[in-house]
Amino acid sequence: MTTFDHAIRGRGDTRRAYRTVVALIACAAGPTLWSSGLRFARLLGADPGAWTLDVTRAVHAGCTIAAGLWLLALINTRSRTDWPSRRALQLGGAAALAAADLTDRMTGLQPDGTATDYRLPSAFLLVWLVREVLLHRDIDLARLGVRPDTGRPGRSAVPTWHIYGLVLLLFVTAAVAMNYLRLAFPGLVPAESQLTAIGVDNPLTLITRCVWTAVVEEVVVTGTVITLLRAADRPAWEWVLLPVAVRVLGHLYLGISATAQILVGAGVAYLYVVHRHLAPIVMVHGLYSTGPAGIALAITVTGAVAIRDLIRSRRTRSAPRAPHTEKPPADSPAAKESSSR
Repeated sequence: MTTFDHAIRGRGDTRRAYRTVVALIACAAGPTLWSSGLRFARLLGADPGAWTLDVTRAVHAGCTIAAGLWLLALINTRSRTDWPSRRALQLGGAAALAAADLTDRMTGLQPDGTATDYRLPSAFLLVWLVREVLLHRDIDLARLGVRPDTGRPGRSAVPTWHIYGLVLLLFVTAAVAMNYLRLAFPGLVPAESQLTAIGVDNPLTLITRCVWTAVVEEVVVTGTVITLLRAADRPAWEWVLLPVAVRVLGHLYLGISATAQILVGAGVAYLYVVHRHLAPIVMVHGLYSTGPAGIALAITVTGAVAIRDLIRSRRTRSAPRAPHTEKPPADSPAAKESSSR
């Protein structure tokens, strides 16, 4: 294959990767990006108009239907060799999940454009969609970091509890930065709280929204986007800049405080690329977003993981090691004599 053929193939892989990435971001975060942009426009003094309510409904419905149809198409393609009953069960489950997500979103959308839906069906739908997309691209789930292989070359040897602690530190630092920006620039932040802005009005909605947010921002926008772009051999600045940009745009409803998400996005992307562990990032994000009780639970989980890692390391050190026997060089007389036997 010539250099020109390699260049053509590379451009094709890049276009394919970016089509998949953009489609995933649209299905997962499209309604959030749209609503965040509207609230940011109102914060700047603009009046988007009543027509935006119909567009908001169309965006929520369109993204959910697109995600469901995409999932059905991927399952249909992958399961052609499966048993008919298993294939029908998967297709039926995906259709039911997409219908539940659509119903949840449409019933939770208020006349003023605020979404009070639970989005738990959406979280499961997106996780399933990510799995099928990666399988369609012949990317193993271990590469995403949900089933890490500790013996894989290039994997960091840093204990898992360090990742929990570093992710928690990132979110706490970003929260401090957001509060500082709110006090320093009171005219560039909304008067309402973040929970009120996103439509959280009861504890159940808070918990389910935290699960959904962790799935969208970490599994889809960070893990899957970086994995797909790295598989297409894109440069590092692309697969770091895109997740950070989506994270910041999704928080524009917070005004200038959204810029603190640059720290979280870049830090999480770095930790994910270096350590290849996605579960600690998702868990800490979900717990932290629930409030003080979740933060305390995240600290407890970090401590428990640290104790587990400490016990494992001591067991490894105390375990008897097999005697090491050095093999003679291939060209030595001893090696030649053993091979002749």
